Amino acid sequence: MSAGADNNDPLACAPQRALGDTAHLLDGHRELILPALGKTARLVLRLNDSRFGWLDIPFGRTRAQSREDIEQSREQAPGTRKDISVPILPLCYTTPERDAKQTALPKADGYLYIFVEGRLWRELRSVGRGFYKDVNLAELAGEDEREPTGEPDARILVPYRIDGEPVTVEMCYAHVQWSWERINSMGGLAEEHIGDTPPPMPTDEQLAEAEALRALRMRRLDLSGYAERFPERAPDEQCAGVRNITDVVHLHALKWLQRAQIPVVELDDHLGIVTKLAENYQTAWAEMGKLLEDLRNPEHEGEKANEFPFAPWFDSALLANRYFFADFRIRSWRALLSAPASRVI
Repeated sequence: MSAGADNNDPLACAPQRALGDTAHLLDGHRELILPALGKTARLVLRLNDSRFGWLDIPFGRTRAQSREDIEQSREQAPGTRKDISVPILPLCYTTPERDAKQTALPKADGYLYIFVEGRLWRELRSVGRGFYKDVNLAELAGEDEREPTGEPDARILVPYRIDGEPVTVEMCYAHVQWSWERINSMGGLAEEHIGDTPPPMPTDEQLAEAEALRALRMRRLDLSGYAERFPERAPDEQCAGVRNITDVVHLHALKWLQRAQIPVVELDDHLGIVTKLAENYQTAWAEMGKLLEDLRNPEHEGEKANEFPFAPWFDSALLANRYFFADFRIRSWRALLSAPASRVI
């Protein structure tokens, strides 16, 4: 591929961005051209790593294109180009109904798991305020405790098309870090992360069940709205909800990313929802207890006395209610009258 350009080259006229001389923004899509040393190239996203120096995230292999092929590809629909990666922003549902207006950023110290073609590709920990740090899987594969050491970022780059083919990406949020046995049960590590010393890999039995387990725990990312800048894609039992960030107006922490018009991906947080519902249940019972105390307290004064004017007659009213409306086939009136008033509920 040629590094030079003449005045008639649309690439030369495109506004340049921070990625360097070969990064350009065309029709709202950033195009990055790198010189190829051979017919094929291994695509890698390299991040700074505070422990290991750098962290390589593999994006597969692709074939090099001539300058003419690149020119022709610009005439195609953006979503059909050869190699496409998409920066996403994860959110979590906070209601059982998956209400998109009540999503929240993943909680700090939770984990995001991204599988590509059925294998673990990225593991990230939330560090709060919508930022995430990668675990260096190439260095820490096989260990149950894996400290994230990658450079924090709010955007998570995932593949959509590699070498002209769509990529299957599955994702989920977890409150705790998965053990390596758990990772193997879900499909194991992507081959690109495996170094000279392979970690424990899934057994044949685990591989046979992995797809079904991922279907229960994870959701596919449907990024087919790429060309239209991600119109709303409602969630279902297979795919996560996807929408343009400009549709997310209730999270001020994401305002600084609104102009990018990148997609947010909405994930299930079953444990978080159950925990919240349990808290609501406990709160409701506590409020009910306070209300019952107020209803039966005959010594109210001031505003409380006006709010509960019949409190002095609570016990007698309850007794009369049970006396006249109780099912006497089950409980006789003598047993009812012999019971202390405080036990008649």
